[in-house]
Amino acid sequence: MNDKTRGRKKMKPAYNRVVLHVDDDPQMTDLVTKQLTKKGYDVVSINNPARVIPMLVQKDCRVVILD
Repeated sequence: MNDKTRGRKKMKPAYNRVVLHVDDDPQMTDLVTKQLTKKGYDVVSINNPARVIPMLVQKDCRVVILD
């Protein structure tokens, strides 16, 4: 720790890494989730389109991938 960082709280990055993936094929959402998670993203997968709007209200998604 140096003088510039002493006494400061660790800050979260200014960006979020939440991706909402919507696809009616569970195998596709599983595949995309695995790949994006490896890259450091938080993935929310939905296979039921009726759940998309409530999830967008609940989560702060940076990107939405649609089928």
